[in-house]
Amino acid sequence: MTVKKSEKKLRDMITACLRKKAGHTYTAGDIVGLIRQDYPQYYAKKTKKGGIPFASDKEKDFQIKQEINREFHKVVYDKDHSGDFKVIVSPNSPRRALYDVKGKEGFEDIPPEEDLYPLLGQYLAGAFDMYSMRIVENKARKEKDSVSNKWLHPDVVGLQNITTGWHEEIKECVESSKNDKAKLWSFEVKRILDARTVRQSFFQAVSNSSWSHCGYLVAAGIDGPAQGELALLANFYGIGLIHLDFRDPSESRIVIPCRERATVDWAMANRLARVNTDAAHYFEQVSDFYRKTKIIKSKWTYTDDGAD
Repeated sequence: MTVKKSEKKLRDMITACLRKKAGHTYTAGDIVGLIRQDYPQYYAKKTKKGGIPFASDKEKDFQIKQEINREFHKVVYDKDHSGDFKVIVSPNSPRRALYDVKGKEGFEDIPPEEDLYPLLGQYLAGAFDMYSMRIVENKARKEKDSVSNKWLHPDVVGLQNITTGWHEEIKECVESSKNDKAKLWSFEVKRILDARTVRQSFFQAVSNSSWSHCGYLVAAGIDGPAQGELALLANFYGIGLIHLDFRDPSESRIVIPCRERATVDWAMANRLARVNTDAAHYFEQVSDFYRKTKIIKSKWTYTDDGAD
């Protein structure tokens, strides 16, 4: 089948936009914004559909989004002429595209996992006004059945005060109704997720982070095959995915949103606190917040002031 010139041009623009954001995933709607920014002439000239002028930019954006989604469904532009990259499109809806450097090329400069924790804390503080802290596994109390504690400890946990900026009367309503005024988050952090390690890493996050309102697997490098597998797993188990930009944490993003729990699994939280002193300290700060609606920054590892 002959590819129309207009289709080829759009395809090239999609690929170029994704190339500039290699390693990040984007929906068709996201790519419309990138095209509007990087190809203003194309955007300005696109004024009609079937000879009928667009009534608004919103209508035009919707049309471009539909055309991008058609390109997603074809998935025919998966390699450039040199075979150095692939554009991967996830199977779930909304579909997301990723410009993936072949294999693990481009991942060599990702720092060690322990250096990613403060970068994650920086992102969480900026994006969600969250206070977070490190959970060190070797601070767990020694128990006879240590095997049962495998995959029990998350790497980072956080508290998000959801009443920040709320009217005082509303805060009092929340207080008197005993509704949650905070969300508890839990994170499993990895340098790289690839086809070989993705399932083990994901189920580690399921095991150690499903107790919280919001559980996430975090990685600085995610290859294409892992991306598709994660979309399927996340849809079933509810653990989300964050791509951590280690060069600029503020550019990190939630790739797959988690399925938020309505309530914390306090039985599992109790087990974690019982065996790990860092976790016990975390829940102590959570308890103080619930009782006093006050956060003492010095008690947290990562805040909006940076790592302590």
